Amino acid sequence: MININLRGPYFTIRYAAPYMKEQGTGSIINITAKVAGFIPRSVDWADGTILYGVTKAGLNRLSHFMSEELKPHGIAVNALSPGVVATDTALASNPKLKDYGGKDPTPEVLGPAVVYLAQQSAETLTGQILHTDEFGKSWGLVAAAG
Repeated sequence: MININLRGPYFTIRYAAPYMKEQGTGSIINITAKVAGFIPRSVDWADGTILYGVTKAGLNRLSHFMSEELKPHGIAVNALSPGVVATDTALASNPKLKDYGGKDPTPEVLGPAVVYLAQQSAETLTGQILHTDEFGKSWGLVAAAG
């Protein structure tokens, strides 16, 4: 889990950043879990989430630190927290996921927020951890209205 949720994004950023620096712009979007570290153990679907929560908390910090490092080069680094996503893999381990607000992992559900973040630069939006459920409400207002 550490390799996938933390090391993978770190090395991807390190690999892509030189190309973005050369262009003088770019947008990096990490997919995170804003509240994974705050799920109470008393919730019946929270078993086994400690390592997941720790790696996503690390990814949030990585996103913040990399945004500061890459901002002078015009590169935005943000993290998007889609909330509970009912992927086939997640549903296989917990069939009740939809009962907990799990959303479908479709372009219609997640796409608008990802597209908005992909259009950002260091001057417009960087260093943020944003939740898709707030897209068009507290952030991305121009894109949602258009």
